[in-house]
Amino acid sequence: GPRRRSAQPPSPTLRTPPLHLWMRQSARFRVLPSLLLLASSSGTTTLAAALKNRSSPLLAWTAGALPTRRLPHLRGGTACAPPSSASSLSCFAPAPRLVPGLRALSMTGSAQGYLRPPQDVVDLVEAAPTPSILVQPSQAGSEWVVLLQPSSMLELEDLAAPELKLAGVRFDPEGGVPSRRIGYSSISLLHRETKKTATVTNMPAGRIYSVRWSPLGDRVVFTALDPSTGGMHLYSFTPSDGNPAAVKVTPLPLSGVFAASFAFVGGGDKVLLNTIPPRPAAPERSRVPSAPSIQSNTLGDKAPARTFQDLLGDEHDEALLAYHATTQLVLLQLDGSAPPQEIGPPAMLTWYRASPDAKHVIVEALSGEFSRAVLLSRFATDVLIYPLEGGGGGQLL
Repeated sequence: GPRRRSAQPPSPTLRTPPLHLWMRQSARFRVLPSLLLLASSSGTTTLAAALKNRSSPLLAWTAGALPTRRLPHLRGGTACAPPSSASSLSCFAPAPRLVPGLRALSMTGSAQGYLRPPQDVVDLVEAAPTPSILVQPSQAGSEWVVLLQPSSMLELEDLAAPELKLAGVRFDPEGGVPSRRIGYSSISLLHRETKKTATVTNMPAGRIYSVRWSPLGDRVVFTALDPSTGGMHLYSFTPSDGNPAAVKVTPLPLSGVFAASFAFVGGGDKVLLNTIPPRPAAPERSRVPSAPSIQSNTLGDKAPARTFQDLLGDEHDEALLAYHATTQLVLLQLDGSAPPQEIGPPAMLTWYRASPDAKHVIVEALSGEFSRAVLLSRFATDVLIYPLEGGGGGQLL
């Protein structure tokens, strides 16, 4: 006779049970900030408190689209798909397993603010990374070693900071630094012979970034964010002092997004600074575009091209790029014996370097011809040479 088709189990469909989380009778959910664990317990856990507290991590986990059928590679209880109404849930997706050796954090009750995991997890996540080292140049005897303590992770303030994405570059427009850059939290010195350490005092409260020995090894120069002004500034200290203390070299705000924030000149008694000149507010996007955005292929042929993230999209993006990329190169004496000297006019600098004889500086700057198809590193640039003594205009190469 004709073959009978085997009965297929009905595919799961969304149901609307009463407000509770369907789990195995001997298990319930407990949540850590970055781990969703299944902890052994008796009874079930209701979601009434979680639904009232919309900031609950459990709600954030269940808010995503979950599959409506069991996954073959996971075993265990079930979790809930997004509720179709305020009083209904549907439970199909498998729950994660319990990770042995970790204690779980109960999600029952109405928690206020951010939840913290057990202290064991906090100590594991916030453990100090291995310090980086910078050995003093041999010209000064290589007696001292700079110990740079990296920050363990980004703070919530860093993640909440404003971020611009222009021509493949992501940066903080207020601080003048690449966005989400961890940097260093402290600087200390280690004497190679005596093994004694000295902590640098009078350090800025903000995060520390570029740290370098001078070419002669007589001082250490670094940049750091100043929370009071929101900008990045230049600091220095001398390791030969018994109690090294950091000193702010200049109040001029620096930019380290499209070019280096500073560079040494000669033996290190002078530095070139990539400063942010006085400027008006950033351009705002107009509600009415000045012209339509047109893309065309006049040849009619296929033109495969690479795709990049964060490309320029319109005239407003180009105006923002020109606004934030324009900086002023300044020559500064570290001992303060001479006032700062501007080198050339403001330009969209991408690279600069002083000559070995400390008489000239070579500069690479964007020419102003932007592209909406490639990254900033492929934009057209001009290369100029400026004298560091006596002023004068630049020579285009």
